[in-house]
Amino acid sequence: RNNNADFATMMIAHHVGAVEMSELLLKKGKDPILKSFAEEVIAAQNTEIEQMKNFQNTREISTDYEKFQQALNQSMAAMMDKNIKVHDDIDKDYAQQMIPHHKSAVEMAEVYLKFGKQPELLKLSKSIVTEQNKEIAELEMWLQKN
Repeated sequence: RNNNADFATMMIAHHVGAVEMSELLLKKGKDPILKSFAEEVIAAQNTEIEQMKNFQNTREISTDYEKFQQALNQSMAAMMDKNIKVHDDIDKDYAQQMIPHHKSAVEMAEVYLKFGKQPELLKLSKSIVTEQNKEIAELEMWLQKN
């Protein structure tokens, strides 16, 4: 019942998903731009996972835990979009699926920015919002060209 622990645990699981998607792309993808993008995702998110592990066992009870939990769960909605196009092309599918995956990470980080108080996690959340919004734009441009 601690906002820091819950945010860290959820975001770690989310990051692990992005890392696994990216590792798959490195194995099977063909596009060099996307491969380099995937390498950056792996490096950045593995670093952030290590940072967040420090907060997974925070114990004190957060007073606004229920509201935080509700907002955090809503942030996952972007990823659950059943209308994501499937191209049967690993490169295009990676780009198409990574966009909503990143969007939900941005929303999770925005929830933490609204409720959170831990300085390191606030800084990390701001960075996630900035970096992943930039990456969403890169993926959208890549999809337009391909």
